[in-house]
This record gives sequence, C-alpha cells and structure tokens, in this order.
Amino acid sequence: MPRWPTFGVRLSARPDGQVQVAKPVRGPISLVLALVETLVTAKDAIHIEDPCAQVRTIFVDTSGISSIDFDVTPAQRERLLEAGQLAAERFLASWDFDSYLASCRGVVPLKPQSRDS
Repeated sequence: MPRWPTFGVRLSARPDGQVQVAKPVRGPISLVLALVETLVTAKDAIHIEDPCAQVRTIFVDTSGISSIDFDVTPAQRERLLEAGQLAAERFLASWDFDSYLASCRGVVPLKPQSRDS
C-alpha cells in the first residue's frame, strides 16, 4: 500500500487527451515542433487512458495554448497560472485517498485506532 498518493498535472482540460492545435504549420520548423508535440501528446494519452491514472491527475484547461508554445504573452501566463490554481483547488477539495486505494489498489485502508482501545 502506498504511504501517500502521487499526483499528476495534465495541461489539458479533458481527460480524454484531446488537445486543440494552437498554431498552424507554416514551414519546416513549425512542422518539427508540431511533430514533437504530437509525439508527446500521444505518449501522454496512452498513460492517461487508465482510469486510475485519471483519478489522481489534475487537468488544467490551457485554452488551446500548446505545451511547447514558448511565445506566450504575460496575459496568457497569468491565465494559465489561474487555471492551474483553480484546477488544483477543485481536485484537492474532492480527492479521497481511501477511495483511491479501495478502487484502484484493492486495499481497504485501516483506520487508526484510538488510544482508548
């Protein structure tokens, strides 16, 4: 039984891994960047298909900003930070480690006994 959970953060609002393309391909460099993004997205999508990975993943709505977009504006950075904070707060408000252990690990956690018992 794990002593504590491991959480992930996914820069996608959707658990199904579908991501919008942020920028069109307009030449060899943008083509290479699009290929890298496709490879990274596909690899991440394989892992996130597992329901037990989904329940311990924080999905952050990036509003179509690519994870390899290095030209984000200060306003976009602020929106991303706010979206991440909101997603983390919502996730942590509903997270239940005991439920995760029971449903994904097949472990029924032992409740600590009081000193009076």
